[in-house]
Formats: sequence, C-alpha cells, structure tokens
Amino acid sequence: MKVQPIVTTKNSSFFTQHVENLERKGVNFSTVSATDVATSAGKSFDETWIPSTWLPSFGHNIGYYLYASTKFYPQILSRSLREDVDLVHAYSGLTLPFALAQPTRPLVVTFIGSDLMGDYLFGMFPAIAKRCANRADAVIVQNEQMATQLECETHIIPNGVDFEFFEPIPRGVAVEEVGWDQDASHILFPYGTDRAVKNYELAESVAEMVISESSKDVHFHHLGDVLYEKMPYYMNAADVVLITSKREGSPNTVKEALACNTPVVSTDVGDVRERVANVQGSMVNSSIPQLVDGVLTALNTEDCNGREEVRDVSWDAVSADILEVYKKVL
Repeated sequence: MKVQPIVTTKNSSFFTQHVENLERKGVNFSTVSATDVATSAGKSFDETWIPSTWLPSFGHNIGYYLYASTKFYPQILSRSLREDVDLVHAYSGLTLPFALAQPTRPLVVTFIGSDLMGDYLFGMFPAIAKRCANRADAVIVQNEQMATQLECETHIIPNGVDFEFFEPIPRGVAVEEVGWDQDASHILFPYGTDRAVKNYELAESVAEMVISESSKDVHFHHLGDVLYEKMPYYMNAADVVLITSKREGSPNTVKEALACNTPVVSTDVGDVRERVANVQGSMVNSSIPQLVDGVLTALNTEDCNGREEVRDVSWDAVSADILEVYKKVL
C-alpha cells in the first residue's frame, strides 16, 4: 500500500512516529509538506525584482494560503498521479483543502483539534474544514467532542504514544539529567510560555498557590526549546505534569507523562478526562482551587498507574486502527 500524506510539516515527532509504525506494517509513504513547498518556492524568486521580505510569512493568513496553494496544489496532483499512490491522507484539517486538489484517489483526513475548534483565519477555518470533511472518504478525530462538531461519520483514533521511548526512569537519574534540585518536588508545565492556547498564566497561578500552601519545597518549571530526545527525562523528573490548555484534541504530553507513570492534573479539554479517569494522583477540573488541590494530591502520590491506563493508545495499537481505516476506503 502506498500513501501520500499531505502535512503542514514533516518534522513533527507525531508524524514521524506515525510513518515509522505504519511502515512496519507494510505501508509506503510519499510525503508532500506545505513548509517544504513554500520554502522552495520562496528561494526560487529572483530578489532583484521581488525581495523575499515581500513574500507572505508562513502562518494562518490569507496571503500565505493563496501563495502556498500556487505551489502546493500542483505538487499534490502531479505526485499522486505520477507515483501511483493508493490513497491520500491529509494530516490536520489545515491541509484538507489542499488535499482535495487531487480528485482521483481515496482521501483520509485526520483532525488534530485546533484545526476543527480553533480560530485560524480569523475564526473562519473551522467552517471551511467542516465543509471539506464531507468530501473525504474517511475522517479521523481525536475524541468524541470533535466527532460532534462534524456532520459526517468519523473514526475516533487518538494520537499514539511511543511506549519504548516514554517509559519509567529512576527519578534520581531523571532529575540529575535535567539539572533540577534532587531534594525538591517538581511541577512541570510541558510547554513554552508564548502559546496562548496552552494558558501559561493559569498554570503559573496554580503553581504559585501550590508553593504557598505545600509543606514541601516545590519548584515550578516550564519548557522552551527542549530537544524531543530529552522529554522522557523531564516527564520522569516531574512529580506532576500540569496542563491548563483552553482546548486540545488528544494531547500527547498527557499520554507521554502517563506512560512514564507521572500523574497529570489538567483542565477539562480533549480526551484528558478519559485518559486520567482511573489514574492515581490525577484529575481534571477547571477551577483554580480544585486544580491546586489536584496538584497537592499528586505531589503526595507514591505510586501512579498511568502506564497501564494508556496501553490502548500505544503506537502499535493506534497504527493498527489507522491501517484498518486505510483498508476500508480502498
């Protein structure tokens, strides 16, 4: 089976893991990436007559979409015909309008969350994505809430987690690796501070209250440009992972933390409630006092059973489900 993924970028860890796991099951991929196409197009201009600074910047704006489509549509169409692919898979609703450029192959689309419930293109994009979804042969969403946003049949298949990569590591080893205080307790906000949807301000407020109320020496950390290879150490060094997002689909950070047996305290977004329902020291709530109570409880949790509770979303299980969708549309 040969699949042509249409992606915003092929460098995401999620997409890389998807490809690696499905290739083990006999699927071949020929990827078209929006960022690659836009970058190569930008470099092809002669700056003696059009400065690169005049080109629309990459992002969710009308100028970029119009510009990228002039290069993106022909790439998708020509490759799907030239390489005789069996089906096209649009990774995220953001690529779905482009994927519809080819009319000859079955089309699968995976919505990740913000593409269906976010505010891209000044809030117009979700309506575009929903209309385009009706023209796909199969639609994959991350959770039940996303399924209710669409009028077509959907397959609920959350993103997978790499159980060989994210696994329990002795806490002392992990804390030493990331350079934290061995004698303190640690709260981890697993994102940077600049993405509004992740709501760092709320996490900071919760952490400050926990620090003031706890009898322990508690430190609060957020992540910036951390190498993905280091993430298992951060997940294991933390006593609790704090998620304060305004919206999510099926956040990988939650499943990665649980795979390391680290408790998660989160706002009620995406499928987090389902993931932590039976996990010791974990909870979902949206009020600051209850989030604070949840973090304090997690800091006093000796044993977490998170890994056992997320086995159903290991990459092996998720890849098998996606393969069944592929077979269904062929």
